[in-house]
Amino acid sequence: MYGSTGVIQIIILLLTLLSFVLFVFAFINVILNKFHNNDKLTWIFVVLFLPLIGPIVYFVVGRKGRIKKV
Repeated sequence: MYGSTGVIQIIILLLTLLSFVLFVFAFINVILNKFHNNDKLTWIFVVLFLPLIGPIVYFVVGRKGRIKKV
């Protein structure tokens, strides 16, 4: 129906969309939470300058460094 080129384009489109959503969610999450010292600025740079890997690293490692709301 689409051929192999169409399937590859759809996969690339879905991965790009997933990457963008993950980036936006991570960026908003960093902005809305408090961190110790300059950790917020560090995480903003990580998410901005490492577009795919940065948000993943933030969700695996960075969320533990947030200041918990009481």
